Amino acid sequence: INAEYMGERQLMQLGTERMEEVKHRMEMCEREAARRLEFQQFVSAVEQHRARLVETRNHAEALLRCVENVEEMVGECHASLKQSHSSSAGSIRDMQLGVHQEYLEIYRRLYKTLGQLVYKKERQLEGVDHQIRNQHMQLEFAVETFDPVAKKHAEGKAGLLEHRAQLEEELTVLKDKVAAAEEDFAPTAQALEAAGISIDPPSETVEGNNLMRRLKIVEYKAHLQKSEDLRVASMREELRRTREIVQNTAPRGTHKPGQGLLPAAPWSPQGAAARSPASSPVSPAFPRSDAGPSPRRLP
Repeated sequence: INAEYMGERQLMQLGTERMEEVKHRMEMCEREAARRLEFQQFVSAVEQHRARLVETRNHAEALLRCVENVEEMVGECHASLKQSHSSSAGSIRDMQLGVHQEYLEIYRRLYKTLGQLVYKKERQLEGVDHQIRNQHMQLEFAVETFDPVAKKHAEGKAGLLEHRAQLEEELTVLKDKVAAAEEDFAPTAQALEAAGISIDPPSETVEGNNLMRRLKIVEYKAHLQKSEDLRVASMREELRRTREIVQNTAPRGTHKPGQGLLPAAPWSPQGAAARSPASSPVSPAFPRSDAGPSPRRLP
């Protein structure tokens, strides 16, 4: 009995161990199957990822080739554009320089013309000032002597003052034009200086021309004054000789020095210039010495 009991107990133990072993083997098979499934899934995912990586690499290589081609094209375009820009910039620079030089000539002519007009207006203004002073002196003299021509002198002075105001306005306009021309020419002057072209200021040329004009006028005035002085000296010498002839040919006791001569008006350059030789201060009763001595006494 004990042997049978021990045998049954041993069989039950072996059966239990067998069940546990089968259960363990089944678990191992399930784990292996799950591992294989996971490995297959992993391999499939790796293959998919590898395919995508290969595709990405191919795309990257294609993009790189495209970038290289685009870069080459852009480089060629940039070189051609740079060359075109350089040639265009050179031609534009030459055109701008030519335009600046043309504007320089126009500015010189304009400045010269405006300078001449300003010079003439200033000379006219000086002449009008001189006339105003003369009119003022004549007006004062007429007022002092109750001369009826005082009104005429006053009207003449008013007209001269109005003319002077008009000249001053015109002179101001001309000077404003000169200033505007200089301001407009400033960019051209800077461009020409940057190009290395020397500019002779037209103001110096205008001033030199004005000085030459004034020098010529002074020379003309000096020549006219010299001629006037010579003519006055000749007239005085003629009067002196005529007086000596009259004094020498007059009978004693009937003529006194200074008698028989008309009172001479005070000499002035204006009167001497307007007076002809026949209207000299000598009386018509006493002809000139070159016509022969034929004096006569005045009654």
